[in-house]
Amino acid sequence: MRQSDYLKEFETYLLLEKGLSENTTTNYLRDLRQFLSYINKDVQAINEHDVEQYLSYLNEHYASSSITRKLVTLRQFFLYLTRNHLVSHNIMDN
Repeated sequence: MRQSDYLKEFETYLLLEKGLSENTTTNYLRDLRQFLSYINKDVQAINEHDVEQYLSYLNEHYASSSITRKLVTLRQFFLYLTRNHLVSHNIMDN
């Protein structure tokens, strides 16, 4: 599955199943695109170390409130992927 497919399905999930607003969904998707661009890997190849590297990057460039929102986005995304059997385990469980 391509990254754009994951993003589209996650967007649908956020809007229809979670009932999030367009604005919140847009912010989640922007955060997720930033993460995926930074990591530059296939979604299924992303691991805990990648998230740790990203978190280090965020700590150098963003306020804690922005970092919190970005981590919430990642938690939601990987929970969605796990529940839908699109990845083998949730790397954000730790």
